[in-house]
Amino acid sequence: MNRKPSVRELENQKLTRAMISLHEKVGGIYGYRRLTLHLCKETERQINHKRIQ
Repeated sequence: MNRKPSVRELENQKLTRAMISLHEKVGGIYGYRRLTLHLCKETERQINHKRIQ
């Protein structure tokens, strides 16, 4: 309870915010595959589809 969030947790929070904003932007028609592709291009990093799912 008194620990700081890990780097991975902070990164997941940032990805979650990006996924939610993209989902709202496209009207909810993107699935996890398209979200993964878009976020990989946007962040220029490899992101596993299972992490997005």
